[in-house]
Amino acid sequence: MILDYILSLDVGKYETKTIGRSAESTKEDVRRVHFRTKSYNLADGYIDVEGNSHKIVYKDQKYIVGDQGETKSKETSKTNILHLLCAYSAITQYLKPDTKDNKIYLTLACPLSVLKIESAKKEYKEFIKGEGPIDIVVDDKNYNFEIVDITIKAEGSGLIYIEPDIFKNETVLVTDFGGLNMGLALYRNKVCVPSEDIRRNMDLISLQI
Repeated sequence: MILDYILSLDVGKYETKTIGRSAESTKEDVRRVHFRTKSYNLADGYIDVEGNSHKIVYKDQKYIVGDQGETKSKETSKTNILHLLCAYSAITQYLKPDTKDNKIYLTLACPLSVLKIESAKKEYKEFIKGEGPIDIVVDDKNYNFEIVDITIKAEGSGLIYIEPDIFKNETVLVTDFGGLNMGLALYRNKVCVPSEDIRRNMDLISLQI
């Protein structure tokens, strides 16, 4: 039996956040998952899993992600093992263990620094998507899934789809406060504009004040 899942995922520097459901369920079944974007390699010594953490076995390597992690996200690049482990661990929270043919349709949040560079966006998308079915053990349970499709969207852009009338034919500055940083995105008629336009508009606002 093939099961499809629709998920929105944001692997942030501070926290990994996911919202979604199976395609067969209703909006009342939407679930939210979140945990710290930190990892610990169990090759450095054994520790028990505690708090909002998950033990992972991926490609014969053992890790813990979440509260007990020690390695934090400090890189500007999104293509690193920490982001991959957190992304896959979050996805498994929606699946039934020991099942096959789970198909994932993913909307992936992406910082503007990556979104505006086509090669960087493609690299991140292909890195998370992987090649074919993915096998991973999370909290001693076996999971198998394939990411069929990934749609890249700007971080903090969800409001555009929830409240489209606010953005239609308007120029709107969206401030996205993360756990470790913040971002600004300027939208004209629901289209994200280049960062140069943000600086130009902020300069105009400063002059008016």
